[in-house]
Amino acid sequence: MSEQDPHPDEAAVERYARAFLRPSLFERLRSLKGATLGGWTAVWVRAIGSAGVLLEARKGEARAVLKMPHLPYDRPATFGAAEIRARREALLREAEMLRRFSDSPLPSLIELVTGENPLLAERSAALRGGEVYLAMEPIAGRAIDLEVQARLRHPEFNQVGEWLGRWIEDVLSFLKHLRRTPPGHYYTDFKPSQVLVAAEGQIRIVDAGGIARAGLEMRAPVTRAYAPGTGDLEPVSLQALGRTLYAALLNKVLHERSGIDEPLLATVCPADLAHWISKAAQGAWSTIDEAIARLPL
Repeated sequence: MSEQDPHPDEAAVERYARAFLRPSLFERLRSLKGATLGGWTAVWVRAIGSAGVLLEARKGEARAVLKMPHLPYDRPATFGAAEIRARREALLREAEMLRRFSDSPLPSLIELVTGENPLLAERSAALRGGEVYLAMEPIAGRAIDLEVQARLRHPEFNQVGEWLGRWIEDVLSFLKHLRRTPPGHYYTDFKPSQVLVAAEGQIRIVDAGGIARAGLEMRAPVTRAYAPGTGDLEPVSLQALGRTLYAALLNKVLHERSGIDEPLLATVCPADLAHWISKAAQGAWSTIDEAIARLPL
């Protein structure tokens, strides 16, 4: 595949972006192809989530997934130096998370990149430059929604509960491992384009997208359904996982206030697993341990 050819995952990313982003921002993201950031050249937009934008990037023969911080790219004038610093600190915490959990489904950190954000080119010189980005290990694989849809179309893959249940178990095991690691790390930014089915059917997560919790301090908001100080983060992680699985199985974006169509979900996977996913998507499981205990395998 040449650098000019569309990547097969781009359709999934575009579907998500069109559903959640303002049109002006979506068009600006499409213009990123060929942009240079800290010596890395963007090849395509790999994923878009609440924590930022992920780019497939190259530097000579080297490849990486480059993470840009979450900024209001279509309204940069409202974003000041203090907000830029806060996003920089969040990415530095994420870099620490990538280093700490290098033996997990998360990618490994290649380097921290400093450069000017091409989406904020009209900003004043005082606020441009010096921004921090993460260059992470590129993970080969297929976005989970594309993989699930491909498998569902083939009759030989009729044991959907078996392989989907195994993937869910892997993710829950990962979340449990993070929870038990001081100071307490949580992954909360599941999106279909960020969860890959990699070699030998293993689940890999292309973005760190997590936050650290020290004591009762919530360091950052994570989704629109969560505000700092409102409670534990485990139900938020499980809700994000449930919504990702729902979207992957039904090939449609589940908006924040959408109703869960459990009967429709049960037409593509076993009814007991559909019930588990719908409960997860609604944030019904209070802990990871409860979610594991209720998983119908």
